[in-house]
Order: sequence, then C-alpha cells, then structure tokens
Amino acid sequence: VCSRLELPVYSPNRNGALERQHGILKQVLKAMCKGNTDRWPSFLALAQKRCNNRLLDDSCEYTPQQLFMGSSDASSLGRRFEDISNTITTDTVKFEAKRRFSRREAMIKEVHDAMEEAEAKVMLKFGDRLSRRRTFKVGQKVLKWIDNKSNGVLQPNWTGPLTIKEVLGTATYRLSDDTVHADRNLCLYYQ
Repeated sequence: VCSRLELPVYSPNRNGALERQHGILKQVLKAMCKGNTDRWPSFLALAQKRCNNRLLDDSCEYTPQQLFMGSSDASSLGRRFEDISNTITTDTVKFEAKRRFSRREAMIKEVHDAMEEAEAKVMLKFGDRLSRRRTFKVGQKVLKWIDNKSNGVLQPNWTGPLTIKEVLGTATYRLSDDTVHADRNLCLYYQ
C-alpha cells in the first residue's frame, strides 16, 4: 500500500511537501482511529482515499483522484448498481475510454496552465524587482566593466572614466575609446 520515495538528501522543497503530506495523513488517521495508533493499518487505505479526494487548490476544483482516474469518484458507492452487461459493446468501451482520457487530459492541461500562470506571475515580480535599466546621456562619464581573469584575481574590474560619445539604442552606447557596450557593463562615474 505504501511505497518509499527515493528523494535526494538536499531537496528541501520535495522533502517539505512529503512531510506535509505525511502530516495530513497522520491527522486523518488519528481522527479515524480516535487516537489509537494500533488501529492505523486497518484504516490506512481509507485515510489515503480521503487525502486523495481533497481539492488541490482554491483556484482548482480537481482532486488527485480526478486527475489520476479521469472521474470524480471511483468508489463502489459512487458507481451505479445496475446491470448493463447486455448494453456494453467494444465500441461503447472504446468511446468511454476516449471520453475519459480526453477529460483527464483536459483537467491536467488546466492544472498545468494554472501552474504556468502562477510561475509567470512570480517570475514577472522577480524580474521587476531585480532588473533596473541604466540610462546614460551623451557626455556623461562612466566606468566600463572588463573581465580580468587573465590579469589576475586582485586586479580591478572597472576601467575609466570614459565618456559616452553616442547613444546607439535603448541599452547600447559608444564610448570615447570607440568601443560599444551594453548598459549592464557600464556604471556612472562619480567624481
């Protein structure tokens, strides 16, 4: 019934998610067994089913059971108690399988779209917070970033001051030494 997950040692997000899931499972088992931990093995399957029938998120109305099975309920109580054996044909089985598969794929796509939208919002906030465009005017004095790996580690990385001769684009400048640099490789020189 339970399978061991092999997680890397340094994986705090996945380890945290697993611990949170174990905590929820323990809470459900305690409630079902009224605190008697000796009865946990007999209630484990029901507790897992109960955890799999919870909603994933407030914005998503699907449960793990629905995403896995393609239907809202796979329990014996959720199925109809009628004899339909004489109406089942290979065509109806294929049609139902295709319908459930397409419904499952649509639900998974909706969840993936919601995750991508949330990730895009986070990345947009992160980018707005960290990136700031440096703008310079013609005649301003700037320092130019150079890579000093060949000269040694302790050499300065900024050279100058140099003067902006021409603005070539929104983030590209021609300097007084006739080199062209992006704004991320320049900083304002203060005297």
